[in-house]
Amino acid sequence: MEKYLSVFELHIAERIYRVLGISAAAALLDAAAYLWGIRRLAGEFMQFSELVESGPGEGWFLGLSPFYAVFCAGFVAASAVVISRGARYSVPSGTILRLRISERAVFLIRIPAGMACMAVYYLSQALVMLCLSVLYIRANGGAAGPQAMMIDFYRSPFLHGLVPLEYTSLWVRNIIFIALIAAFGAVAGLSANTSNKQFEPVIGAWIGVILAMRFRSELDASAGMVLAAGMFIVTAGLIVYGLMNAQDGKGGRAEND
Repeated sequence: MEKYLSVFELHIAERIYRVLGISAAAALLDAAAYLWGIRRLAGEFMQFSELVESGPGEGWFLGLSPFYAVFCAGFVAASAVVISRGARYSVPSGTILRLRISERAVFLIRIPAGMACMAVYYLSQALVMLCLSVLYIRANGGAAGPQAMMIDFYRSPFLHGLVPLEYTSLWVRNIIFIALIAAFGAVAGLSANTSNKQFEPVIGAWIGVILAMRFRSELDASAGMVLAAGMFIVTAGLIVYGLMNAQDGKGGRAEND
């Protein structure tokens, strides 16, 4: 068990600092967007959900609000980091070989490791938006209680998609999105795919774009479940592909040698 935990820690260590850097940059940009939004109001009042959904105007960055644009950019960057092979702890690598662990085991370990890294970015964005919501409500003389915050997070498709509250289907969808990124990263790390190393961050970024653009909760419940089901099938397919193409041993050694 110790060697499996070691592999998990190695995969986390190689990516977590970059993901934390992306999360910190996104938080600073969110703060800048908040201050810019307050200044643009010029004394007028609007709900926090309206502030989050408002933007400079039509045609600006695909019509996205600054907050959603920041989230999408950070999600894409984090996806590219998780999917990239890395230099030290990929398969094959000297570190992994010395641990005498099969490529199949490394593949399975890399999925929760990738999910953990993506969860750091996702949860950091949720926390930032919750803090900005409390700050905005208090700055406007309101009580920043759970009810006031829930109203804002219901009204905004972006906020509701990010923090779905009691909507279990959206929580499941978000977990599937994160698992899809992690599964693709695990597949990219297989020794059979070393020839595609230079394309991994690009592919990861495009997958991140597709998923980030679907985080809003504007879809009705049935369409949202269809999307989640489709992403689940893709994720399961990637895991099956990885298990079929991963080697049972490394360098001709069985895992229990």
